[in-house]
Amino acid sequence: MNTLAKLDLNRLPVDEQAFLTRVLELGVRLGRFHEPFLDALSAYLQGTAVHHARRFRTGIKVRKEDLSRGVRRVAVCLDAGLKDEAQGDLNAAVDLLRPDRFEALRKRGWEIVHARLKEMRQAAVRILKSPYRGLLKGDGKRLRRWATVRPDDGSAEDPDGAREEMDLVAEFAEFRRVEMQARLLGSLPGPLVRGLPEAQRRSWGFEQVVRGVVLALATDGEDLVLDSQARARLCDLCDADGALNADAREKVERLLRDHLLAHSDDPEYLAYVLNAAREAMGEARSDDEPHPRKAVDEIREK
Repeated sequence: MNTLAKLDLNRLPVDEQAFLTRVLELGVRLGRFHEPFLDALSAYLQGTAVHHARRFRTGIKVRKEDLSRGVRRVAVCLDAGLKDEAQGDLNAAVDLLRPDRFEALRKRGWEIVHARLKEMRQAAVRILKSPYRGLLKGDGKRLRRWATVRPDDGSAEDPDGAREEMDLVAEFAEFRRVEMQARLLGSLPGPLVRGLPEAQRRSWGFEQVVRGVVLALATDGEDLVLDSQARARLCDLCDADGALNADAREKVERLLRDHLLAHSDDPEYLAYVLNAAREAMGEARSDDEPHPRKAVDEIREK
């Protein structure tokens, strides 16, 4: 029987790749974590979660779903604190994850989570005031919600204005995506920024803006919307099936990478934007269907 079966991993903070989950799996595999340890961790999560659940209960009794959310929140904090203390090293984390360190790791994690919540609120307010907010299609409600975050208790307003506990894992992930998109839009150089109003008039979203950036870099253009001369140059940069040729792709990626590194050394941000650009160039394909190569086709139709 899998030793981890005694611990319900579905109630831990995130998916199977969560740092805490990977540490537990490694510890079991190395023979470092046995049933007494897993029982102690489970008891700690449950016991600490009861206190949290009482703060968010809607009636006299603590409901099962309140306790489940409490376990999830405690695990999120434990995960963040452990990853910080171990500096992301799984083997070091196995050594650090001891019953006498659970509470200290959770407290350190809460400091990190609190700072993230504060950052989320400040960034949401800033993005909502930005001139490019309309390009973040479908994220307006999320941003308005995040602008109401209360870091001290991890709550935010629902659509009716009532406060509710946040799903820290899911909402942190969504915030990270929206924040990276907004960061790119806010870093665009002057000539491309001038094209943002036209992009909004055309109801573009983030993917269309990235496509515009890619084609502008490929053609040495100075606008998100290509003029007739840039469209003519683009035809010479395409291979037989309408995708940017290898030289053009290399040029775009080099120029875009230089631009990104001049504004941020965040590796996740760099990877996110470059992957979006590769999709726009037709290099990456969806698991469900082939990339439609809209970048060139749409322009040729004009």
